[in-house]
Amino acid sequence: MRTNHYEPPQPPTPKSKLPIVEKALYEKIISVIKNEADSMQSPLSQIIDFNKMAEMSPVEQQRYILKMAELYRTLKHEYYETAKHSS
Repeated sequence: MRTNHYEPPQPPTPKSKLPIVEKALYEKIISVIKNEADSMQSPLSQIIDFNKMAEMSPVEQQRYILKMAELYRTLKHEYYETAKHSS
């Protein structure tokens, strides 16, 4: 007699709470974080793609800015947590 024993695949354990982002955007944000003490410019103004924003509706622009702000905040927190634990 054949038994059907099915176990659904388990999702991979996340190694980080960071969202998946493009490598170029990630590197750009990390660069801004590393150099933020030397810059007089807003961190968001350095990571936002203004050409991309020009093609968006006002609502899409707001969502994009909020997404970039949250991404920056998350990456900055992760960056400093990693630095703190590696010291």
